Amino acid sequence: MNISEEQLKELVLRVLGDLEAEKRGECPKDSRQTLYMLCVSPWSERYMEFLKEMEGSDAFDIVPVIPSSM
Repeated sequence: MNISEEQLKELVLRVLGDLEAEKRGECPKDSRQTLYMLCVSPWSERYMEFLKEMEGSDAFDIVPVIPSSM
């Protein structure tokens, strides 16, 4: 798996921004945990398979993090 330094920075900044928004209370809180799915390779069926597996989960909100270059 290869990711450029710029893509990594972009992903980290996006995740940190989401976490800060959540911390400030801009996102509604409930009993579910947020799971950030870092998509570091081109979109593939394995991402969809994972999302389908997790679809019925009451424990997690899945947030895909996709670099704008994809």
